Amino acid sequence: MCKYLNPETLKLADKKTKLTLKRDDGSVVEYFIIPIRDPKRSLLIKAEGEEKDRKVWNERTQQEEDL
Repeated sequence: MCKYLNPETLKLADKKTKLTLKRDDGSVVEYFIIPIRDPKRSLLIKAEGEEKDRKVWNERTQQEEDL
């Protein structure tokens, strides 16, 4: 799950979230999770294209990693 963070402060920049699933063959499928008015529900939209060579922030180690 990928949250959008401000690169300078590392605080949440937006309520949007991206779910990235990596398959056994190495291919990646990405979905945007967008909150709607009902707090128990969200809208899931498949991302059209995937970004190559993208880095993600690991909250546990506090360092960036390759996806």
